[in-house]
Amino acid sequence: MVYKNNFIAVIKHKGRIMRDNGGVVRLPPGSEYSILLKNKDSRTAIARISVDGEDVMDGHRYIVPGNTQRELKGFLKGLKATHKFRVIKKTKQIARYRGDRLDDGMVEVEFWYEQAVTTPWVIYDTGQQRWPDSPDCTFGDSTAGLAQTTYTSANFHQVKCSSPRIKSSIIAPCNVPTPKRDEVITVKGSKAHQNFQYGNVGTLESHSSTIIIRLKGTVKKRGGIRPVKKAITTRSRIQCTTCGRKWRSHLKFCGNCSTALD
Repeated sequence: MVYKNNFIAVIKHKGRIMRDNGGVVRLPPGSEYSILLKNKDSRTAIARISVDGEDVMDGHRYIVPGNTQRELKGFLKGLKATHKFRVIKKTKQIARYRGDRLDDGMVEVEFWYEQAVTTPWVIYDTGQQRWPDSPDCTFGDSTAGLAQTTYTSANFHQVKCSSPRIKSSIIAPCNVPTPKRDEVITVKGSKAHQNFQYGNVGTLESHSSTIIIRLKGTVKKRGGIRPVKKAITTRSRIQCTTCGRKWRSHLKFCGNCSTALD
């Protein structure tokens, strides 16, 4: 699991939480997965989820109330998740056809919390304490839950570069590099059956936090890099590449010979 600012994001496969090592989750190509979010703060949060650099929520945001968890099982279309997330190996043919993107294999969760609302105590000369009269509360437009984001021309501005130091522009050659062995992308998998509805939250904080999980399709084993054949969950035991002993996945080093287990 990846933890940041009281918010957790994990990858699940067949109902089990996948083990991450430094934000990297390894899945066998062809596996289907879901994204589990857990809000450990008392405030409600909303989350924007993208995979391989593409918004998978059809312009919506996911409401995650305080001290609860929510799971996204697939690509959203309207108010329904239609297809599950499936990870496949990125080949040169795929890279040539769809393009080779810098954020391939990345699951990105950007989230915002509601603003904290505090009402101070007022102390009077009598020594008594009471809550002050409540001021008028102004709430902004709902930007949470499954409220669709609409973009207009007013949101975009043209920027012209007129620096005299720039003499010319160059274009890199259009050679498609051969993807690395561990590179994977996410595509539409089997049918998903998950429905959503619209909701509301209060005024959000202006700043957000981001969690990134990188998906890979290989694992280090004795003799080199090998394709992942079995998903590595939090319950999986890791075999030391030096002495062969197996250890629980939360350990970083072999308890027998001290070799790093990642």
